[in-house]
Amino acid sequence: MTTITTNTAPSHLKQLFDVWLELWKPDVPEDELKRLFPLLENIGKTTEGEGRLPFAVIARTPALTLARRMEKVVLGGNTGRSYISDNRVSHLDVIPEGHYLMWDIEDGRAMRNTKPSVATEQLRQSKRL
Repeated sequence: MTTITTNTAPSHLKQLFDVWLELWKPDVPEDELKRLFPLLENIGKTTEGEGRLPFAVIARTPALTLARRMEKVVLGGNTGRSYISDNRVSHLDVIPEGHYLMWDIEDGRAMRNTKPSVATEQLRQSKRL
């Protein structure tokens, strides 16, 4: 359980934060991620429903390769795998350094089984990343 400074964020956000801390173990020191905890108070209204997350803790360390990150993705009991080596991944937007929070996110279910070109166009039209 996260035991750091008083935080007035809703309890369900605090509980989700603890889930994220567990997810990133042992790849990221917990004390580094706990620095993000006060940011929960800044999360305003989020879209609810299946396939939506109020926020995600994004951890960035050299140990977290693309393959290691995909191992943490679980859908329907199946663990994710990456068949692409990290040095082959290109055409990425600028990714912030260090650990950070993303909020009011869609987990991608709505785009499953959609051609990449179609999904990219839908995201562009809705001004999303």
